[in-house]
Amino acid sequence: MNYWYGAKKKIGEKAKLWKLTNYFDEETKVIKKSGDLTVLLRKVYVDKYYDPSLADPFMKNKGKKGSNDLMVVSTFTFDKEPEIDRLHYFRNNTKEREFNTFFNELVLAKQDFTSEKFKFKLKVYDVDHISTEVMDSISAVAESSAAIFPKLAPVAFGMETIGDSLVKVINSVNKHDSILDSELILRRSDEKSGDYLLQEGFFICIGKELTDDELKEICLYNDLVLRNDKNEVFTKSSYGIVEVKNQYQVDKTWQIEQKVAKLMSEIGGQGRSGEAPIHFLKDTLDGYANFKKIKRGNEIADKIAKNINLEPEEIELHRRFKEDPEIGSYIK
Repeated sequence: MNYWYGAKKKIGEKAKLWKLTNYFDEETKVIKKSGDLTVLLRKVYVDKYYDPSLADPFMKNKGKKGSNDLMVVSTFTFDKEPEIDRLHYFRNNTKEREFNTFFNELVLAKQDFTSEKFKFKLKVYDVDHISTEVMDSISAVAESSAAIFPKLAPVAFGMETIGDSLVKVINSVNKHDSILDSELILRRSDEKSGDYLLQEGFFICIGKELTDDELKEICLYNDLVLRNDKNEVFTKSSYGIVEVKNQYQVDKTWQIEQKVAKLMSEIGGQGRSGEAPIHFLKDTLDGYANFKKIKRGNEIADKIAKNINLEPEEIELHRRFKEDPEIGSYIK
């Protein structure tokens, strides 16, 4: 079982850990409705080696020598939208146990966040049941958008090739492979509610529950390492660190890929309820259709402004667009 704790966004030298039902400091407030939301995976620490060293066949140094076949995936959703997987890290036979360099640290970026809750999963797995050939093939393309968004992989690489392998790997992990596997639901609420609060700061998933004394002693330092008051590094468990920001931090290409990944999830039947896939696709297609109408209406408006001769059908089309209650205000 995994446990979540939080720390304020302005760490300074170090920041105290809090339970997620508390505000992290006096300045921290819950992210308001229609605010911006960006979620970043900042660090993963693995407490031991899960694959023993060949030089230690009797495992006298079990966990201390060896390697790991690591995969780090995040999943997010809100309201009735589909769950979207994000592949952040995938490496075969690595000796790294502490890392903060990912294919892409971005989990989610959203403007006008109106949902009352945000659901997030962090999954860190040792996937040594996967063949070396498959792992090497996936690693070779892992920094592409189709690998970072596994739902895009079959389309980008072909159903019988790397894309199919990647989706199968994501879907085949089980609890026996788990280093960290935890769901977090953050709500737009207040301290009196007892809910985990959707607020700015750092959210730390730890593989063990901290005692009251440990919670008082352990802090998150500005190098994103957990240490106690004696500056001793916390090594009793694996942990992952996620940062939540009240801002929009994403490039246009990534935003489009995220939306396409959502559509692929819906087409694959990954909606959050029986009606969600239909509604999600309808909303997306309606939005696209309206965008095309606005673009066309303004093209005609520009021609009118330049006294360019128009066909009667174009003038009628512009009139209908201007009178459309959904898009009329966006037409010149």
